[in-house]
Amino acid sequence: DLKTWIHRIVQGKDDSEITSLNDLKKTLSPLTVPPTKEEDPEFYTDYGSDTSYHTKTGKGECAA
Repeated sequence: DLKTWIHRIVQGKDDSEITSLNDLKKTLSPLTVPPTKEEDPEFYTDYGSDTSYHTKTGKGECAA
C-alpha cells in the first residue's frame, strides 16, 4: 500500500528512482498546483456543465 511504500522510501529501503522524501515531493509537486485558466480551460469546467467554474460567496459567508 501507499503508506508502506512511503515508509520504505523514508527509511531508504526501496530501490525505485524515488529515494527520499524530497524526491517524492519533487515528483508530486506538478500535481499540487492547478493550471491557469488559460493553460487548461477544461480544468475549470464542472462535470455535466457547459459553463466555467467560479466561486460565489453569499452575504454573511466567511471568505476564509
